[in-house]
Amino acid sequence: MVLVHNRYKRPKENEKFREELDKAIQVIWNCGLPSPRCVAVDAVVETDLVSALQVSVFPEIIFTKAGKILYREKGIRTADELSKIMAFFYYGAAKPPCLNGVDYSQEQIPSVD
Repeated sequence: MVLVHNRYKRPKENEKFREELDKAIQVIWNCGLPSPRCVAVDAVVETDLVSALQVSVFPEIIFTKAGKILYREKGIRTADELSKIMAFFYYGAAKPPCLNGVDYSQEQIPSVD
């Protein structure tokens, strides 16, 4: 998973997003499952990467697996919702209700030259 944030745009939302993501990872960890790998990307520093990932709204969580972008979350979700989304994409759990009506992409993760 990739958390893309911009330290100067919407700082309160960035902090809230990160806190909820930390809680969600802790939920996964407490279930005895290995937590998914997560990285945070600062859009101010990594402009080429942000451009390649086509991120336009901050913050955004990009769920990836096997070199593909599965889903982009642009809205703030609760830790419970995020943990269910992680369980769905990474551990074969049932599709959570918060993803009903959501389209999934299977786009390749772009490379940065």
